[in-house]
Amino acid sequence: MVGVYLYGKNALTELLKSQQNAILKKVFLSPSSSLSDREESLLKRMNVQVTVMPLKTIEQLVGKEASHQGVVLEIKDFQYQDYEELLEVIEPAPSASLVFLDQVQDPHNLGAIIRTAYSAGMDGLVICQDNSASVTPAVVKVSSGSAFLLPICIVNNLRRALERAKEKGFWIYGTEKDGRPYPQAIFPEKVGLVFGNEGSGMRRLVKESCDETIAIPMANPFDSLNVSVSAGILCFEILRRRLFPETGPR
Repeated sequence: MVGVYLYGKNALTELLKSQQNAILKKVFLSPSSSLSDREESLLKRMNVQVTVMPLKTIEQLVGKEASHQGVVLEIKDFQYQDYEELLEVIEPAPSASLVFLDQVQDPHNLGAIIRTAYSAGMDGLVICQDNSASVTPAVVKVSSGSAFLLPICIVNNLRRALERAKEKGFWIYGTEKDGRPYPQAIFPEKVGLVFGNEGSGMRRLVKESCDETIAIPMANPFDSLNVSVSAGILCFEILRRRLFPETGPR
């Protein structure tokens, strides 16, 4: 069989909840796996074929090492959100936050950042088309299916994407070790966070498009944190300040 496959019970659950459920083509189950009544009803309504097949055949689709839990999904290509459409949707909102990734290349980092951004209430994530990890089955798996719930855009020119966000009222913070300690930053209502490549950080032109650079202070000297860890700290800092504004900087 030839196709694009996702795997795991959580991937099915989140895909069925998302607006992207139309990309689901088929569901394959091992003999020991089952669906809930709700899942069976939804799949029947969507005319999605469910096939029970031997575990060995399941493993041939996604590999023996995959943590598939006896559930494999055949899908159409992942559908990215149009960036301009996303900006139009969130422009009227009193507050909004976006994550921009400047050539982040590790699929596990991308999946972890997607999961973090969705959990922290970010409104979207923007990745580069070139020299970057894209949304693959492995990324969806690491994201625990949240890749279907968070708007994800892919752009040709990240610097231009940042400028467009600034035109819509966003204040853009780039992250680098020599930036201003983030606890001292006063995040406005519309915030964009830029995270650079795992090895080289932000490119020069991308950095120049940022309004300010911020850093995560560390107790012990170290080169840098993993990009997904940095994203987790800063995304949840924005959420914390929105939920508990009285605890932010004065």
